[in-house]
Amino acid sequence: MRKFLYTHFPAILIALIILTLTSIPRLTPPDLGIKMQDKIFHTIAYFIFGMTLIHSGHFIFNRKIHILIYTVGIGLSFAALDELHQVYIPGRMSSVYDFFADGIGVILALPLFLCWFRCIILRYQLFFY
Repeated sequence: MRKFLYTHFPAILIALIILTLTSIPRLTPPDLGIKMQDKIFHTIAYFIFGMTLIHSGHFIFNRKIHILIYTVGIGLSFAALDELHQVYIPGRMSSVYDFFADGIGVILALPLFLCWFRCIILRYQLFFY
């Protein structure tokens, strides 16, 4: 149970937060005075989600390509289901552009993972199993 909480709970928690926020009818984010700011919020939320998926995948798979496939597969699937979910929420709308922003967020987490893998894991041989 302790290992599950350490490895998978962060991704589950972020997914639940995203679902909760997207379930609020007519939710408007704070105005930053930036064009397309909602896409920035989507990208940031899914970047965080992508990082937690990478963390989770690190404890499931040994090869980094499998971790990357796991992260992108679950991240994009969740983003698609979240956009589909928003169709049924009053005052919310589903957008392919929101899906693209979500996907960009997940994909932006991957280079950070690769840097972490090269700098920390391979250099110092620290394995957190």
